[in-house]
Amino acid sequence: MSSIRQALSTHVPRTAGFAALYLLATVAGLATAGSESGVRLIWPAAVVGALWLVAQGRFGRRNLDVIALAVVAVLAPGNGDDLLQSFVGAVPQVVPALLFAWLSDRWLPGYWLGHGDRFRRTGPALARLAGAATTAALAAAVLLKTVDNELTLGEAGYVIVRDATAVLLAVLAARGVRRLARRGRGGDPGAGPDDDGGRGPGPDTGGDQGRGPDTGGNRGPGPDTGRGPGSAGPGRPGLTLVR
Repeated sequence: MSSIRQALSTHVPRTAGFAALYLLATVAGLATAGSESGVRLIWPAAVVGALWLVAQGRFGRRNLDVIALAVVAVLAPGNGDDLLQSFVGAVPQVVPALLFAWLSDRWLPGYWLGHGDRFRRTGPALARLAGAATTAALAAAVLLKTVDNELTLGEAGYVIVRDATAVLLAVLAARGVRRLARRGRGGDPGAGPDDDGGRGPGPDTGGDQGRGPDTGGNRGPGPDTGRGPGSAGPGRPGLTLVR
């Protein structure tokens, strides 16, 4: 019960913080220039939604965050006054964010936090990240075209480039900030919280890890010298048997 309370005490405030940030990002996006069909020059809400679900994945299932993102997307300004229209307008916001988080978990687990970087090559990792961001942006463009027939193909293409580029740069920027912060604390940028930082086993003290300490000072059977049982063996005092 205490672990559940501790998880909720950490998870709920973070979820509330992301929700507030998502609303601010929506307002900021609406303040930029837009086309006749409503496509904005920049849309930071897409970035916040994607990073929201990726960041909260470390706490387990994202049910609470998906519900919270959907509610905030419905209540956010810009979707119209009709409730049904608001629900429809929220779909292109929630589904791409969830898709990006799902692809990131499978293609780049831990990449958001910089975990396992020593085992990844930079080129393939960036290609997977770009693939996940592009796939999510493509889903957003398709859904926007589905709910808005006035959206042109050029505008849909712009949505793909805009959102994919923004999410890609945001993840790389977040990784850079975490790397600098970890270097400032003297840690290894590629090591996770449960990682040993790439270090090997501790120094060899000469003992055998499979057995207890050798109190007799003898690490193994001594060489066969041909002497009988009455002679002193290696590592023993000069004791002879008297017959």
